[in-house]
Amino acid sequence: MLRSGILGGTFAAIWLIAATASAQSGQIQGKLVDEQGGVLPGAQVSAIDEEKGVIARQVTSGADGFFSLVALLRCRYTVRA
Repeated sequence: MLRSGILGGTFAAIWLIAATASAQSGQIQGKLVDEQGGVLPGAQVSAIDEEKGVIARQVTSGADGFFSLVALLRCRYTVRA
C-alpha cells in the first residue's frame, strides 16, 4: 500500500545514472522515500523519454523502496513515481 501524497510530490527519489560516453544504454536506479525517510514500496516508477514524450521503462519499487530502470537508450529522461 502506498502512503498518501506520493503523487503530490511529497517523496524524494535518490537515483544514480550509470552510463558512459561510449555506452549505448544505461540505467537509472534509486530508492523512494517520503519526507520522514520512510520507504515507499510498491510504487510505479517511470522513465519518460523527454524528446518523444513516451514511457521508455516502468518498474515497481521493491519492499525496500529501491527501483532499477535498466537498458535505457542514451537520451534525457524524466523519472516519475
